[in-house]
Amino acid sequence: RSGGSDGGDGGGGGNGGKGPTGADPLPYVPPTIPTADNHAPIMTDTGTSGAVTELTTTPGLNYLTSYDVVGFSDVDTSDQHFITSITPLQGPKGSLTASIIFDSTGTGTGGEVFWSYRVLDSEMEYLAAGETKVEKFQITMTDAHGGYDSKTIAITITITITITITI
Repeated sequence: RSGGSDGGDGGGGGNGGKGPTGADPLPYVPPTIPTADNHAPIMTDTGTSGAVTELTTTPGLNYLTSYDVVGFSDVDTSDQHFITSITPLQGPKGSLTASIIFDSTGTGTGGEVFWSYRVLDSEMEYLAAGETKVEKFQITMTDAHGGYDSKTIAITITITITITITI
């Protein structure tokens, strides 16, 4: 699998921008029940970065989007996994959603967390041509037995032109 990004047309991420940064709450996560022999899930470093480039059209209500997949494993093959939080870091202008699309339950391997980022292109107009901004979000997942892991997703926004609107 490989990630991607595009200029977007406002279509947004996997759940239409809802979730931890939108109107709908995260899905139900069972209470944590610690066990003495529990092992935490382990998320990979692959898929933890993305990029978007400013649109070359007049700013407006267009979204810049990026997405990718972070893999994970858990030696406790009977564990089910849940995203427990998505924490914006350093005051981002965009939003990130994430969900588990394949769990490692049964095999302990092959788990995948899909994430999707989006920001209105007009939110980036304060940056000049040639400038970049990095927006970061921390995704935390649990196995509901006391084990958890977190990864930081970093999105690099590149500004290619500066548009001046005169009224």
